[in-house]
This record gives sequence, C-alpha cells and structure tokens, in this order.
Amino acid sequence: MAETNEAIRSGRRAGSVDDEPCDICGAAAMEADFDVSLLGNRAANVGACRSCGFRQVRPRLGPGEIAALYPAEYFLPTPDRAGYRDYAREEQRAERDGYFLARKFSRLLPRGGRLLEVGCGPGFLLRSLARFAPRIEAEGVDISESGVRFARSLFGLRVHCGTLESAGFPDAGFDVILQKDLLEHVASPREHLKETARVLRPGGFLWLVTPNGDANLAPYAALARRSPGRVPLLDQGHLSFFRKEHLSLLLAACGFETLEFRNLKLIAGLRALGRLPRSLSRYRSVPRTDAVRPSEDAPTGPAPPTGEATVARMAAAIEGRRSRLRSSAPYFWFRHLVRASKDAPAFLPYGLDFEILLRKIAPGG
Repeated sequence: MAETNEAIRSGRRAGSVDDEPCDICGAAAMEADFDVSLLGNRAANVGACRSCGFRQVRPRLGPGEIAALYPAEYFLPTPDRAGYRDYAREEQRAERDGYFLARKFSRLLPRGGRLLEVGCGPGFLLRSLARFAPRIEAEGVDISESGVRFARSLFGLRVHCGTLESAGFPDAGFDVILQKDLLEHVASPREHLKETARVLRPGGFLWLVTPNGDANLAPYAALARRSPGRVPLLDQGHLSFFRKEHLSLLLAACGFETLEFRNLKLIAGLRALGRLPRSLSRYRSVPRTDAVRPSEDAPTGPAPPTGEATVARMAAAIEGRRSRLRSSAPYFWFRHLVRASKDAPAFLPYGLDFEILLRKIAPGG
C-alpha cells in the first residue's frame, strides 16, 4: 500500500490495470479510474471493470488494513476527523428498523430460530430485535473492537469480534442473516457471500442493505474531475460500488434467490447521480499531497478514550439526545410511511440504497 500512497500523491496511477478477477463477471481487467482517500488515512484507487463496469477499490485491502480504518477515534471523532457521530439518531432509527424486521422475521420464522447480524457495530439493531422478536435467538459479529465492546458491556449482547470469515461459525448454523451497510465494506464480496451461504441453512433468509454504487460514487467522481489537484475523501470507507445488475448476478452465483428488491430514497439518489440539482460542497476532498497522513497512523493530538471510557462517552451521547416520542410505535409507523413514500419502484435503479430479501436455494431446489 505504500506504493499506492506514493502513486496517489504523484498522480501516476491513471490507466494502470489490476489483473485480479472482477468479483462480478470474473474478467481480469480492472482499470484504475480515480484516486480517493479512505477516511482520511488510507490512499486508494477506485478501479472499473472493463467488461461489466463494476467499480471497486483496488488493490484490495487486507483484513488488518480494513480494521485499521475504524479505530476507536472513528466512533468518537474530533471535528476534523472522519467518523461516526450521531449515535442518538442511529440508535432510534435502528430501534424502528428492528420493530419492522422483527415483524417480518416472526412471520417467516413462526417457531423462532437463530439470527446473525454481520457488521452489527454497537448492537443497536440487535438489541431492538431481541426486544421485539424474543423467540429469535440473535447474535452478531463486527470487526470493530470498540463497537463490540459497546454491544457487550452496555447491552449484554452476544457479539463476536472479527469478520464473518474469521469467526468460524458452523455450517448451516443460522436461519436468518442480516447485513446492513456491510457488503460495500468487505474486501472480497464474492468470497464473503459464499461464506454467508455456508453458515446459512438451506431455505434460510438473507436480508441486506447496500448503497446504489452509481449514486454512492457519482459525487466523488465529479469532485475528482473538477479538482485534479485534490482527492475525494470517502468518509464511510466503502470499497465496492454495486449496480442493481451486479448484485443480481453476484447473489445468484452465490446460491441466493431474490424474494424482494426495493430501491430506497429515490429523490436523494437522483440528486447524488446528478439527475436533480445537487451541491458538491457537502462532499469533502483533500489536497493530493495530503491524501494520506504523513505518519500513516493515528493523527497527532490527544489520544482518544479507550475501553470503558469509550463506552461511557458513547452511552452519554445517546442518552443526552434520546427522544421518548421517537421510541413509540405510532412514531415508528409514521416514519415507516414517510420513508415508503420516498422509495422507488423496483424497476427504477435510481435510489440511494438497495434493500434485498433473499433465500438460500436448497440443494436441488
């Protein structure tokens, strides 16, 4: 990766080709498209497959490099740091999502079953599912030590630290797997989905949400074209950018059949794509020479809190802004209807995110 950092600083990567096979079509021709800075601390390049157009950060990051993108300070960032801040809003959004997911999976699994959330973070969604679907045994796995520590110590959840691939779950061990905003963060989506299929029982369900790759990437590509001397800052650390057809091919190849497909947030998606007026001012960039921190490690300044201090600060951030109204069932339904009014029909792949419910195809099925 040191060579990548130097190449991005000097702008010499244009036109180079990564010959590792494409996750979607298997073609070995991923051509460098434009440079980015992942969360302000990792230089990278977004490549595009010459055959199917799938775009992905290349060369691939290893598990340690991905984990390093999300240190403790990511969860408690200072104003000048990329990271996650709005825990109160996310916690109550996850509570609402869990209410409706619990209804869905209680219908699909009337006798209960085992559920795994991959990329569970601090455990907000898991806690909601445990509350609203008590007959479903829920556990999680996440690569962030800080997130896992929070989920365990504050909520008492059963959460494993690591990737799905490293966790070593047994074959066919779960009846349902949730992956919300996760697939775009893994190094190899195809291998990840194969592992997902392995630990899911035949006939079991996979629910996933992932960004529309075109909408996700379009503003950053526009920034790169507009300011060649600057590098777009991907402040969410996304590594893969899927179109609808890419997901359909990949999921089918990994043994899943699609039951439901939704395009979420149509207006926001059209804005991001440039089909409606948008402002690039909300998307950050850094000078090309600053695409990666000089030390390649943590920023200077006071060290972030660790251990129980991190948990306490995150808990305080949630409790200080928690709203009783937003935790009520009538508000859940109100927001559910408002959200549904902003979604797009399945045949219009212009939303900001894709939401998909799938079933693992049983042998001979």
